[in-house]
Amino acid sequence: MKIKVFLILSVFISCSTTKNSIIGTYSSIKQNWKDNLFINYEIWANGTTLNLEKDSSFALTSCGNTLKGDWKIKNDSLLLYIQSNKFNIDSLNHLPEWKVQLETENKKPYFYIIKKNKLYHKGTFIENGKTLIIVNNLIKK
Repeated sequence: MKIKVFLILSVFISCSTTKNSIIGTYSSIKQNWKDNLFINYEIWANGTTLNLEKDSSFALTSCGNTLKGDWKIKNDSLLLYIQSNKFNIDSLNHLPEWKVQLETENKKPYFYIIKKNKLYHKGTFIENGKTLIIVNNLIKK
């Protein structure tokens, strides 16, 4: 019986520790020559900042836009559920062709793989009808 209680407490403590340890500010990892050899991508995202708050809210800011919403951890992944996606240049937020893109991007969670103090994302981005591979890797400050 004591062993079962210990195991249950260990699971709760480890989950809590993981959530608490991920809270903070992350910024882009600079690309190096090894990345060109070993990672398949067309776009390497730089200048990204991610703030993860204790209340499970987040703000992800890039050179082009700011995403806000809630986050949660599932297994080895950080899931960002986007509630707001705004361009940094306000006039773009009002153009019909961009509104559709912003609404489409908000439908599924943005995810990162968690490895120690780093977050790794590899996804796709559509530009002029062509699907491109984008890499956005972050390190905790």
